[in-house]
Amino acid sequence: MTTIPTISDQLRACAAEVRRGWTQHVLEDSDRRVSVIGAIHRVVTVEGELWPIYAPCFWPLEIQKVAFYLATVIGHWQFGRWNDALGQTQEAVASAFDHAAVLAAAKIRYRGFPYLGLTEYAPHKLLDTHSGAVYNEENERM
Repeated sequence: MTTIPTISDQLRACAAEVRRGWTQHVLEDSDRRVSVIGAIHRVVTVEGELWPIYAPCFWPLEIQKVAFYLATVIGHWQFGRWNDALGQTQEAVASAFDHAAVLAAAKIRYRGFPYLGLTEYAPHKLLDTHSGAVYNEENERM
């Protein structure tokens, strides 16, 4: 019986790909090291499937689901710019995937734009993904 990987499984697999080898400014280099988008592409994409890497709104739904949690962690959808930033590290990129996997495993749902750093993790409760604070519907800290 074939097991379908969860979004959390896919994010952990992306972290593992980055830890095996990470690069900047390309999806994948000649040594098979990957960038953020390269890791997502390698783990989630069906063999031979093409998708516009710089237009998230046109990504296949499976890619968007994985990317959503990563965007929630890093605060935006500009994965290439974030990956290629001066001073960015392999461990920071892998850790972002790990954090996103935790959010996905807890079924934390997106509410609003990811750059707000707020996600709905239970009915009527919000989690500030940056500080870890929990708020109710009236924006009172719980």
